[in-house]
Amino acid sequence: MTRSTGSRGKTESVWPTAQTALAGVIGHPISHSLSPVMMNAALVASELDAAFLAFDVEPEDLAQVVQAMRAMKAVGLMVTMPHKTAVARLVDELTPRALLLDSVNVLYRSGDRLIGDSTDGAGLVRFLSEILGDGLVDKRYGVVGCGGAGRSIIAALVSEGARVAVANRTNATALDFVSRLDGDVSVVSSTPELRGSDVVINATPVGMVGSDQEGLSVVSDEVLVAAELFIDIVYHPAATPTMQRAQALGTPALNGVGMLVGLGALCFELFFDRPAPVAAMRNAIDLSLGERT
Repeated sequence: MTRSTGSRGKTESVWPTAQTALAGVIGHPISHSLSPVMMNAALVASELDAAFLAFDVEPEDLAQVVQAMRAMKAVGLMVTMPHKTAVARLVDELTPRALLLDSVNVLYRSGDRLIGDSTDGAGLVRFLSEILGDGLVDKRYGVVGCGGAGRSIIAALVSEGARVAVANRTNATALDFVSRLDGDVSVVSSTPELRGSDVVINATPVGMVGSDQEGLSVVSDEVLVAAELFIDIVYHPAATPTMQRAQALGTPALNGVGMLVGLGALCFELFFDRPAPVAAMRNAIDLSLGERT
């Protein structure tokens, strides 16, 4: 196998080498993850001598894996379910947003210290900035769900100065969280009250392949038809039932690939301290999803 390595300016006849940097993603299960596809495409495009792997880590082994990351001097780890909360207890420092969310989806090195951060919401905001530009803060957002992903999205939108309404299955959970935010954010008692939102975001697993809510729609037609855009953070299937319904009603709908690429780009930049090749990452994801359908 050959691979171009920009740091040495030549092509190695055998790769990886003893100098190849290691990064990865941990979760349980992890076989469904598209992060290796996306991140290795970014490494190739950037001509970096590094490899990105997926590791299926049982919860009881999490602390040992974090210690192994320290010992092996891996450049970083992306973190997915069910480890996002537990791993926050194993780092040396949390960023302010990770501390607020009590959730970590990326570990990276700063000298000998491990830093925990959360790029889920920031990844979606990055994607929204690409499609909405300066108009991002002028929109009214309706977010369904206040779990780990939902909290990250809500906090990121509020930090940008956007107006956000939240609908969650358990009102008390949402009310407790938004009480810690400084901005224009409110909790509604049911999803129909999100009508009037310019952008509606599903931050739950409803509609995801393999979930117990596969095939279900997350909001009513009245909410969808009044919106300018519907975003589903689910990307498998490529078009969830709610997305299909929105499109039938004439409302543009996007899946979670944009958010995945956005958060992945932020992780790449934390790991390697250089701009992420977003187009290459997006292309790799699109090709992979095309092969799955």
